[in-house]
Amino acid sequence: MPWKLAVGLDGSLIAIQKDDAVEIRSAENVFSTFPLEPDSDPCLRFVSWSPDGNLLVHCNSTGKLEAFDIAGNRLYEIFSSRERIKEAKIACLFSELRISSSNWITEVMFIGFSGDLQGFFLSHEGFQETCSYSFGRYYPGGVTAAAHHPTQPALFIAGIRSDCKHDKSPSAYGISSWRIVDSDPYFKPLQVFENPASIISFLSSKIFRPKTSYDVVIQMSCSPEGKKLGLIHLSGAISIWNIPSLSLVNYWNLEDQPDFDALSPKMQTIPETKRNKLPLMKNPRKYHPVELSWWSDEHIIISRLSGSVTVCGVESLHNVLELPIVFLDGPPHISHAYRKQGFLALECEVKNLIRKRTVSGDENGYQTFDEEPEEEENMLEKCKRIIYTLVTDKQPPEKTPTFVSNTFRLLHIKPTTPIEVFNEKLDLEEYGEALLLARRYDLDADLVFQRQWKNKEVSLVTIKDYLHKIKNTKWVLNECLTRPANDPDSARELLHYGLKLCDLEPFVALALGNNDYDYDDDEFEDPNLPLDVIMKQRQQKLEYRRKRLIDKVDIDHISNEQKCFLNKRKKLLQYSDRLFIYELVLGGFHRASELFDSKFYMSFRVKDPVAAAYDFANIGNHDALAQMFTYHSHETLPYRLCLLSCIPETAVPYSYRSLLPECSVNGEVFQWETSEIRPRDWSELGKFRALVEQLPVAEEFAIDDSYNQFICQDCNPVMISEWYIQRAKDIDEKTRLACNAADLIRLGVERNIKGLEDIYNDLETLETLIYECQIERYPGLKNLGSISEEDIARKIMAKSTPESFVNDLNYLLLPYLDRLERTRPNIPGNVLKDYLVSLSEDSLSLVALLYQADAREDLIKSDKMLIRIALDCIYACISPSETINAFRIYESLPDRSDEDDDEMNGLQDELDVLHVVLQKFDVLKAFDTTITFGKLRSKSENYHESSKILRHFSRQSIAKAASDENECRTALKVLLKLRQELLSKVSPNQCCEFIVESLLSQGRENLIHLAASLLEGTDVPLDPRLADLGCKIPVSKGQEIALKISLEFIDSASSFDDPALLQAQRCLEIFTEPVETINQQLDFISALFILEEFGVQALPSQVRLNEDKIFYVKEAILARPVNYRKKQKLIELGQLLIPESTKEREIEGLVLNLIAEAAVKANDNSFAIETCKTLIKKQFKNAWKVCWKLANKSGIPDLNQREDLLNFAITYCSDHLMSEILQDKNNLMIEILKSRMQELCNNKLDLALRPEILFLLKEESILTVNLGGHEESSSDYSLGNVRKNIFQVAASAKRIIDVVSKGGEVLSTNMERNSYSTSDVHSNNEFFRVPEFYEDAWNESYKSSPSETRLESIPILRPENELLDFFRLFVNYLVLSNESLNRNVWCDLMQHEFEDNHLQFHALMLYQTDLAEVSKIFERLKFTETGLFYLTYQLSVRILAGMQHFQTSENLFRRSFREVIQRALKIPKSKLDTNELKQCHDLLQQSWKFLGDAIQGRQLKQLDPNVDTGRFAVDRQYKSDTIIGLAMTSDESIFKAALKLAERFDVDVWEVKYSYFAALFLDTNLPAGSLEVKLKENEILQDLKERQEDLEER
Repeated sequence: MPWKLAVGLDGSLIAIQKDDAVEIRSAENVFSTFPLEPDSDPCLRFVSWSPDGNLLVHCNSTGKLEAFDIAGNRLYEIFSSRERIKEAKIACLFSELRISSSNWITEVMFIGFSGDLQGFFLSHEGFQETCSYSFGRYYPGGVTAAAHHPTQPALFIAGIRSDCKHDKSPSAYGISSWRIVDSDPYFKPLQVFENPASIISFLSSKIFRPKTSYDVVIQMSCSPEGKKLGLIHLSGAISIWNIPSLSLVNYWNLEDQPDFDALSPKMQTIPETKRNKLPLMKNPRKYHPVELSWWSDEHIIISRLSGSVTVCGVESLHNVLELPIVFLDGPPHISHAYRKQGFLALECEVKNLIRKRTVSGDENGYQTFDEEPEEEENMLEKCKRIIYTLVTDKQPPEKTPTFVSNTFRLLHIKPTTPIEVFNEKLDLEEYGEALLLARRYDLDADLVFQRQWKNKEVSLVTIKDYLHKIKNTKWVLNECLTRPANDPDSARELLHYGLKLCDLEPFVALALGNNDYDYDDDEFEDPNLPLDVIMKQRQQKLEYRRKRLIDKVDIDHISNEQKCFLNKRKKLLQYSDRLFIYELVLGGFHRASELFDSKFYMSFRVKDPVAAAYDFANIGNHDALAQMFTYHSHETLPYRLCLLSCIPETAVPYSYRSLLPECSVNGEVFQWETSEIRPRDWSELGKFRALVEQLPVAEEFAIDDSYNQFICQDCNPVMISEWYIQRAKDIDEKTRLACNAADLIRLGVERNIKGLEDIYNDLETLETLIYECQIERYPGLKNLGSISEEDIARKIMAKSTPESFVNDLNYLLLPYLDRLERTRPNIPGNVLKDYLVSLSEDSLSLVALLYQADAREDLIKSDKMLIRIALDCIYACISPSETINAFRIYESLPDRSDEDDDEMNGLQDELDVLHVVLQKFDVLKAFDTTITFGKLRSKSENYHESSKILRHFSRQSIAKAASDENECRTALKVLLKLRQELLSKVSPNQCCEFIVESLLSQGRENLIHLAASLLEGTDVPLDPRLADLGCKIPVSKGQEIALKISLEFIDSASSFDDPALLQAQRCLEIFTEPVETINQQLDFISALFILEEFGVQALPSQVRLNEDKIFYVKEAILARPVNYRKKQKLIELGQLLIPESTKEREIEGLVLNLIAEAAVKANDNSFAIETCKTLIKKQFKNAWKVCWKLANKSGIPDLNQREDLLNFAITYCSDHLMSEILQDKNNLMIEILKSRMQELCNNKLDLALRPEILFLLKEESILTVNLGGHEESSSDYSLGNVRKNIFQVAASAKRIIDVVSKGGEVLSTNMERNSYSTSDVHSNNEFFRVPEFYEDAWNESYKSSPSETRLESIPILRPENELLDFFRLFVNYLVLSNESLNRNVWCDLMQHEFEDNHLQFHALMLYQTDLAEVSKIFERLKFTETGLFYLTYQLSVRILAGMQHFQTSENLFRRSFREVIQRALKIPKSKLDTNELKQCHDLLQQSWKFLGDAIQGRQLKQLDPNVDTGRFAVDRQYKSDTIIGLAMTSDESIFKAALKLAERFDVDVWEVKYSYFAALFLDTNLPAGSLEVKLKENEILQDLKERQEDLEER
């Protein structure tokens, strides 16, 4: 075989050498390939893996060696430095025994046919030649085979020698063993060669091959453990040798080998005559072994040319497998066994194919067939071919071309057991061989039939051939229950066979423990008897036998297996019954085979009958539902109405009319006719019935809960009627098919169901709406009840045309009214009336057609109703152009009769009124009024409505006749006549008011003058043309009318120069003494004219309706750029727009504020400042925003003016902007302070005192200084440069402060010169010294000296304080600029402020963030009681301000000092967040303690002025003696003070009490009674008695 196989790493790597490439596969599904060069003799090529599987070595027929990696990449070519003859290699042997370096992976040795050996070290990077040796001198004929010991450094060589002995020694077969050594010559023989070949004989052997007389070895292989050596000889013999001794164990010639001539089953199927003609059978070596490998040390694997592969023992060479011999295609190539998982085999299937041209062949027009072996051409055929050539002078037709197809397969042959082989045969569907195995190894033969049964479709044949042969009854019954069949006959046969297996006989046999039973009755039957007699005899015998068998059953001792038996029979009976029903459903037994659905039947037969009926109903299979009612009546009939409700609502009820319930004429319900499928089975009768488990009811169907009320065994007529009604409603709601719902009710009426009349009428109405009227929106039966009868009538007549109106009334609406008449007698007339009235609202044309038609009597049958409907229709019409139709209706009504009928007479009176209304309606219509018939009739009786009509008529008529006085007079007469004849509810005075209003509304001067003559309070006399009115209108009413008309004119004006404004003004000016409202209206009109002057664009009505009139003042200011300078005109405009006198000052302020804002926006600073001064002077609070904005503008050089503006803004600003405004004030104060320092330096400060300061100020360009009368001012000095210099202070502040600190002594001297002691002035620490200006804001304070704090008269600085004032200004400057100051100067200033202004003192102290500096400042105050108190307060404020929950609380400075201190002392140190706060807490505790000591010292001074408080604080003995000495008094208050001091300073209290006790007894002026009282009150004696010994010593 040209293809070769190499297996490495125990089977995890495989290399397959193909014709043109090598494929590499691994267990991890890695696949790679690399191509091969063409080879003239591919059978001599081979591949081999290194032991570690990292390298693959390939050798071709010329001896070329190449190394590849696992990915198929060529690494290098292996070659020797010595010139060698190119020849094929017989072996590639790997060894790791001589590898001493980690650079090499393995050592490989190649042996050629000539006996030359070459060794190489291999790695991924390259190779190195290690050794070379030639076995040619020992084997002149060449080396034929070689093998390497798996664990020892030994080599086994087989070759052709000419001097072999004829014995059983290794040399007799050309075998030798060699030991591998590390040095030259690298290989040494392990046995002695008697006559090694000479050089001459060696050379001659190359030319003349020696003839051998022994069996040459062609392959050798070592066992896995290296104990045995297997050989294949050229003759086909096999020998086994022990190693390393090379002693022969066994030798088998080809004929002695067991099963050597076995043929494959495929060959056996070929006839012998054809088989002998195959190439394989013609080969004399067809049974020779071609390859030998090892299964284990005791078993070998042999593959033969015939394709057989066997695993044989080394003792007998018998096949150790109890299985038939494995045959592969072709001579297979096998590998060694690995990991006890078998071995790999490579086979090649060879086929000779012929190609015949066919019409329907492959894509090339050919079709391929296997070539059958042809017989040799006989003599007759040869003669035919010769004659054909001689006659036609042409070659005879060639035979059909053939070609060879080779199919290579890689197989895995592994160890197995008979059971595994048996299962494999079943998987391969080789059931014959599987059955033979089962019989041979006593396996379960049922598995064969079961597998065949599973793989075949159910049919009568498969049931007989397979299922009947299976002995496992339980399995067969389970198949009968679960296996689906594709046709009803097979399903029936399968169920019958299952019923036969679980019949009474096997049931009884199961109870008796006997499984041998007969199904057939073997008793003799007379064939001459009639068939019915035979059948009757059979039935009798069957019943007798069944009774006898049932008597054998003990019902109380039934086993679980028997119960299971009965349950299976119950299921089989159920499945058989369902099959019967299903066949009936499909149309009978003759059609069932064509329509049978296996899946549906399998699901149908296991369902509960109700669930199955539900499914049939759900798909609309009415016949199937009827069958379920018939044959499962007990289960389904209680659900009959519910199941009928499951039929699709879209189904036509007439299609399932036979299923609907029916009643007799007397109201009795007809019952459904039922039937039985078969007689009761023995398992369903008697004592077996209780043993059979009831099949669970499958809740697989979901019926609407609303139909649960219809579940009952026997339905009554009422329930049936309710079902019809509800089902009809559901059909209509779900499908909107009113025809189906109506058909259902119609069928119910036909079936004598009572109570369906109402819903029947509704459904007929619904059908009329849908199918005859064709309404667009389906109303539905459910909503039809909520639709009024009038709406239904309108829907019925919705698509009626004037031509079909009367007919539609008779043929569509009249039937509906008749149905209403049957159920609600009084409703139809009202429905018709309401419908006609609704039609009359827009037009009376249709109603007029009805009244003029002859068919009106069918609809309206009485004259009274005819008149009522006519009146309602005419009065309901709202169209003013329907007078003609109204007269037509009126003329078609009956005349007044002489009958004495009050109701009819009343109606005739109404007709008379109608006639008057129609006549006056024409009069009103002539003046374009929009009044209707109904309104005119109803409003003529109502005063307010009549007034509206007259007002409207007067407006329209006078407007129409305004240009002609005669027409105007005529219109007034018509108005008076209309009031008199129809609208008499309106008085003449009211009519006069309407006339005045109409005259004024025209705006004409002559008409206004005419209207003024009708008003009192004017100087115009009454016009003679209006003398018919009688009197004038009062002044109040006339002014009200004039105001109303003026507003109409104002609202109608389109601009401020519209003439309507002048007309409004004229209407108001007719009065000689106008009231305030008229004056305000006139002012408003004047304001509109002023807006016109300012160029404002707006509608007068917008100005009037806008409540924010000041908005138009803004518009007037913004209309033109210079409008804001017209201050007085704008103020006048505001006062005219807002006429309230109480708001005159507020209005002025608002206007001025707007003016100031406009001036600021226009950068008119001088005008803005002037306006803001006015605002500030008048204390207009809302002006703070514009003052703030103006103060921040650049270009205002006067800092004092800016300060005044900011002060005003701070006073009235919002809280959330306070900080921002204060920041602006801070920046401004920086500029002011700088200006003042400049002033001091230039005018007041003695420059000779501090030349260094002046030098620095000049150098840093902070101030411009005048030295010695020479002015040195910067040319760039301006407000902008001052701001720039402020930001330069931070860089120069440190240098300035250092110089300032040098003058600390002078500053301190000046301060001491003007300072005073705190204790001398005030010793109580509950008060706070502030300037007089802030005195009212602080309760706990007293003011400073008025001469020092009065703002109005600040004294001129004294020369000795000028330096102090300068530094005060400079410190403020640094504070505002966030710069630091020298500590000594800072302390001096703090001491001065502490003595003068505590408010500024605390402010500057809080500015200081360094606690050490704060402590040093208070040290300068010598820790007096007041200083300690304020230090404690300072630290308390810092702690509380730093706490998170105090940051948003009320102002701490508004609280009392003691409250702030007590709060801070109560806060534990653990709740403080930062180290700074914790440090403050420690200082607070310390200062509080020192404050207590200071207070105690003051108390000591008060008790005894001679006490040295300094010594008292440091000398403990002096402290104890002083306290005990204070107790030596009879004054109780002093004693208590001494007790407190003793407890505080840890002095013995007993000594203090004893001193007091002794002093009381020494006081001669103290009465005895008082002494006793004092001793008892203070419990002196009790405490002294506690130390009795000390008291006795005293």
